[in-house]
Amino acid sequence: MTKQARGVILLCLVSITALAALYSLKPVRGLVDVQIISQRGFYTPPPTGAYGLYNVVGEVLNNGTVPVNHINVTAAFYNSQNVVIGTATGQAYMDCLLPGQKSPFRFALSDSNAPNVVSYSLSSPVFNQFPQGKPLALQILNSTYYASVKDGYVRNTGVVKNNGTLPALNTQVVVTYYYKTNGTIFFASKTTAHSSNLTQGATTNFEISSAPLVFTPQNVYMNLTAESKEYLSPVYTNSFQDTITPHIDTPIYYPTAPASNQVVSVNVTVTKPDYASKVAQVWLHYKAGATQISQNMSAYGTLYRWYINAFSAGQVVQFWFVATDNAGNTATSQLYTYTVQGQPPVGVPVEVLIVAFIVIILLAVIIKYRKRIF
Repeated sequence: MTKQARGVILLCLVSITALAALYSLKPVRGLVDVQIISQRGFYTPPPTGAYGLYNVVGEVLNNGTVPVNHINVTAAFYNSQNVVIGTATGQAYMDCLLPGQKSPFRFALSDSNAPNVVSYSLSSPVFNQFPQGKPLALQILNSTYYASVKDGYVRNTGVVKNNGTLPALNTQVVVTYYYKTNGTIFFASKTTAHSSNLTQGATTNFEISSAPLVFTPQNVYMNLTAESKEYLSPVYTNSFQDTITPHIDTPIYYPTAPASNQVVSVNVTVTKPDYASKVAQVWLHYKAGATQISQNMSAYGTLYRWYINAFSAGQVVQFWFVATDNAGNTATSQLYTYTVQGQPPVGVPVEVLIVAFIVIILLAVIIKYRKRIF
């Protein structure tokens, strides 16, 4: 091989090495992939909408390597003949998703076709790449989840903080409900924080009111995420906090004015809503003078029974109830009072004597006037 040929080969090798080095420095294009990972559809009748609503709730995942935003999902709704009778589009509640992040979406068909929907299909999500993303500078400090006895709505309250260096504008909180059994989405909701513009280090409260309760809170858990125009927050997870105290009805007791040798039978109904924890026990407390007694009442469904011991005539007996549930909530009833009477009459009851007296008079009248009557 000539010297010139060796030079050409060496030059080619150097050129190839240089090109390989330059190619290795070229940025690799990120993977863009957004997927629908969970969904459910359900119908809610009027008065929710003039025709009711066919709702679609679901969840999207940024399964790619670059941030995305403005994620939209479109649904086609079908009737029993598998004919498309409507479409609707909804935007993911979180505007920006970093790689690995999830966001719920929820929208509905609200026209006259809503009651006729028997199935639906979802299109692939449409979205934009958002290379700059958003820093995780918001933080949900705490959250409590409870249900209202009055209207059956689920309410989630908590506090969000801005840990960033810039103000957090238009701060919103998103909550996603999941079934504990399989981790699929059940419902989703979002709200604007009480003070939506947070300066550096500032905190604010939030409250999310979701749909009426159609599930058992012990069977779901929730993820919460906050977002502003500038920042995102990591996911905060919590579960149901039962703050509903047992309801103690007015008791029924007999006799209401007992004699000194009579015990008093006491019945009281204690309840909790179906979606809350169950009543654990009900205690009957009573006292007369220096004597005070507490008894764990016997349960017959929601009815609880026990008795109050006999006391001497003239004593004032006070009694009340304390009920606890499996979540540790306690309710105490008002105080009830009765006074023990004297001994009841010994022998034949007065009522029997009166009836016998009337019968004797009637018989005497019949005997005296029997000829006129018969």
